[in-house]
Amino acid sequence: MPDPNTPETPVGGRSWFSVGLCMPHLAAKQIQKGGTVMRLPIDTQHLNFIAVGIPEAVVDFDTKQPRHDSDGRALYSLSIVAIGGEGADILIVKVAGLPKGITAGSPVKVSDLVATTWQMKDRNGVSFRAESIDSLGASVTPSKSSVTS
Repeated sequence: MPDPNTPETPVGGRSWFSVGLCMPHLAAKQIQKGGTVMRLPIDTQHLNFIAVGIPEAVVDFDTKQPRHDSDGRALYSLSIVAIGGEGADILIVKVAGLPKGITAGSPVKVSDLVATTWQMKDRNGVSFRAESIDSLGASVTPSKSSVTS
C-alpha cells in the first residue's frame, strides 16, 4: 500500500510528478505533533500559472480575524491554475502580503512555491505557500464568439 505522505499518491487521478509539480530530491521532513510533515519545493520553471480569482485575506477559523505570518505580514490566498506538460490543476496558494494587480485570468509568476502535507485527526491534504505571486500583465479574457456560442 502506498504511503499517503509521498508525492506519488495520485491527486485528481494524476500524480504530482505527472503534472511536473514535485522535486522529490529537495523534499525536507520536519516532525510535528502527531506525525511527519513533508515540505516539497516545487520547480515552477516549466509551469505556467493563471489566476482564477482575486487574492482573498486568510482568516482564522475560530476568531474570523485576519491571519499573519511570523513577520506580521497579512496572509492572502489565491486560486491559480498550474499548467504543466501533462495537464493542469487548480491550487489555492497562500502568500504573505497582498499580491498587486491580479485579476481573474491574469497570468502570474509564482516564486518559491512549496507544497506541505498536513494531517488533522482523520483528515489530510496538501497546502501550498509561495514567497510571492506577481502579475505578468493583462488578464486572459474569452473572445465574444466563445462566450456566445
